[in-house]
Amino acid sequence: MIKAILFDLDDTLFDHRGSSRTALNQLKNSHLCFSNVSLDEIERHHLKMLEEIHINKVLTGLITVPEARRERIRSLFKLANFEIDETQLEKYAAFYKSCYENSWQAVPGSIELLRELKKKYKIGVISNNLMEEQKRKVLRCGFTGLIDELVVSDEYKINKPDKRLFKILLDKLGVKAEEAILIGDAWEADIIGAANARIKTIWFNRFNLPCPDKTICKEITSFIPIEDVVKVIEEL
Repeated sequence: MIKAILFDLDDTLFDHRGSSRTALNQLKNSHLCFSNVSLDEIERHHLKMLEEIHINKVLTGLITVPEARRERIRSLFKLANFEIDETQLEKYAAFYKSCYENSWQAVPGSIELLRELKKKYKIGVISNNLMEEQKRKVLRCGFTGLIDELVVSDEYKINKPDKRLFKILLDKLGVKAEEAILIGDAWEADIIGAANARIKTIWFNRFNLPCPDKTICKEITSFIPIEDVVKVIEEL
């Protein structure tokens, strides 16, 4: 019997990619050097940099979040063949941060889905990030009161897909692996990680990517209509 639904946060409940794209578009429009670089190209480059720096440097404690942001912004200007000095770098890094945070929003349907699921299940969130930032996202997006437990990697120095982080969340919720389902967008961190922890999985494939292995998960592309998502959950 399923007793808990686990969610990833970034790009599952919280629309990180949408917020980031909005901020990148504002950054692009702020400087002429980006006039010959498409927003899609900027977004792809930034996403690659974010994944590399966040996992390998921020979550391992090698650099701080502000340092990582400056490194990404410097790389974007290099993409546009433009060198900026330290003063400009600070200015544009702060500009991106402000635009990004002002664009924070929930993934469409996520709040309504959480409200519906909360009637029957415990709700847990598991995230590879920093607790302070994730708490602010939860508050800003209106998830407060809809989540029973929030487990964030920097508090335990363990990152998904390590099954130990999933075990921590299960223990906090007071459920066994076979009593939980995880919904997440990241194939390796969420789906493989949860599967290795013997948790049933639903891949939230919002960007319609090819599924690497349909035998280990169910798949959804949207939280709307929520009735369809609930049906998939109940079939597991």
